[in-house]
Amino acid sequence: MNSLKTVSEYQYQPLILAAGNGFRMGMPKLFCQFHNIGFLDLIMNELPDSLMDPVVIIRNEYLEKAKKTYPSIENWLINSSPERGMISSIEIGINNFSAQFYIIIPIDFPFVKKETYLSLIHKSTLNKDCIIKPRYYGLSGHPIIIPESLKGCFNGNMESLRSVISLSKKNVLSFDFDDIGLVKNINYKDDLERLEHESFGL
Repeated sequence: MNSLKTVSEYQYQPLILAAGNGFRMGMPKLFCQFHNIGFLDLIMNELPDSLMDPVVIIRNEYLEKAKKTYPSIENWLINSSPERGMISSIEIGINNFSAQFYIIIPIDFPFVKKETYLSLIHKSTLNKDCIIKPRYYGLSGHPIIIPESLKGCFNGNMESLRSVISLSKKNVLSFDFDDIGLVKNINYKDDLERLEHESFGL
């Protein structure tokens, strides 16, 4: 008898990391758009319905505008130490919301397809105590799925998620997907301008 649970029987909490200052973009990426659609909306449109409501981690000064820009988002968390980088937002997310798995989604990776999210989730149900990482033709990308058991390795002093994973000694499993959105991170205005002239299924 197959004892594996279906995806809907597990708790997957998306953590959308959006506390960066967007210095290289000239504005916070939380408020950037592609084809007049906000990055956060692009991500939300592709997240599977079976997931828990996403948590978005931002700076305090973004909160008022963020609530007006994205009225459908209910779970906002404030990162008071964004200078520590992405790791600080992850810590805030996992310390404030309980789940069996966390899907770590940087705001500057807004083009990942729903089918890829579903496949990554399925991989994690088969490898429940492992870190699940996607690749696109050998290039590592985002999002990453981490299990709840990794929470104990966050101590407030770690420099990166990589260092947390190294400390945990947990297996890291990488899987290949035909989804260029996994590696299409947007750091500069020129990145968006180039996308206007590219065709990769957006």
